[in-house]
Formats: sequence, structure tokens, C-alpha cells
Amino acid sequence: IETVMEKTEPVQDTPTPTEDSAESTQDATTVDTISSEAPDANKPVVVDTKKLPIPDITYPKVATDPANADIDAMMGDRVLGSNDAPIKVVEYSSLTCSHCAAFHNGDLSKIKENYIDTGKVQFIFKEYPLNQPAVVASAVLRCMPEDQFVPFMGLLFEQQQNWAYGADYRDKLVQYAKLAGLGEEKAQECMNNLDLQKRIVGDMKAAGDEYKIASTPTFVVN
Repeated sequence: IETVMEKTEPVQDTPTPTEDSAESTQDATTVDTISSEAPDANKPVVVDTKKLPIPDITYPKVATDPANADIDAMMGDRVLGSNDAPIKVVEYSSLTCSHCAAFHNGDLSKIKENYIDTGKVQFIFKEYPLNQPAVVASAVLRCMPEDQFVPFMGLLFEQQQNWAYGADYRDKLVQYAKLAGLGEEKAQECMNNLDLQKRIVGDMKAAGDEYKIASTPTFVVN
């Protein structure tokens, strides 16, 4: 698979969730350049590949807390594609990252048609929130039923310009959650769930340390 992103969002420090904020070996690959040379139509396309001695993909996450079984369930893998797919791709993205939105609103559908739906690739989605609105949005996303995770993520990326950069982002997130079938009370509960937010940020930091993530989206491929 070759996915070329013209630009990526640089990672900045993400605030650790607090009461105040609640209210308000594999290769990590981020391609941030695009070739300006047009391909020669008369030459065959040759793709160099290599096999890695990795039976399945793994990624870092914080230690499981038996007292937070509900959060462990919410933070389980959310995927597109078959578990039997030989290629696993973990995407680390921020819901407020414009380049992540560009990927989800464009390239992902092509990858899905050609590789995911054909059983060649499974995509695993992980949050890498770049700011507090992204942390809060990720908490709402993780509260969605598993079969609604990918559609709701797609909605948030599609509508990113309408919610991600305004002071009323929490109100907008509630509206979108209600459209997706999550009640207002539940949405508010998720946005104020500090344990869930801390888990999201904890997993993010663990992945950042493991893969030296410097921008989003970042893809880890087995």
C-alpha cells in the first residue's frame, strides 16, 4: 500500500485532562512530501516490498485497570476490515487535525474499496489528540457503540470545520452525538469522564514514546 499525504499536522503538547479541562518492531510511517515528477506511462509500476517477521500488529497502551472495565471496553480496537487480513495498519489521528480529515474524507474511501473490502488490509483506528477539543471529541467517539464508531468518526471529520475550532465545540459535539443516536445526557457524561480522557491521553503518550510520533496522521504497518 502506498498512501501519500501532502502535509501532516505537527504534534504539540496535549494537556492532561483535569476537572477544568473536562468542563471546557514496526515502522511508524508519516509521508509528508509528494513527488513532482509524473510517472512514465510506458514503464511498468514496480513496488518494492519486504516481509516482516511479525505475525500480527501490536501497539502500546497503558496498563489495564481492573476497576475500569467499562473504559477498557470502550478503548478496545475499532477497525475496518477482516481480522484475517494479512496487513494491519494502525492509524494515529487527531479529530481536529485538518490533514487527518483530508485523508478520511478522500484517500480512505479508495483504500477501503481496493484493499480493505477485498480482505487484504485491516485498519485499526487510534486517537492522537492534539488539543483539548480533540480529547473531548475522542471521549464522545469512544462512547459510541462499536458499530457506530467509524460512521461517527467520519461525521466528525466531515464536519470538522463546523465544530473543531470554535468556543462552542462542546455544544456542537452534543448535537452530532444526538444525530448518531447518543442521547444528550450520555454525551455530556462522556465529555466529563476524566478517567476516559486520561486513558485516551495515556495511550497517546505511550504510542508517541514507542513510535516517536511527530505529526498526524501517522500510520504503523506490520
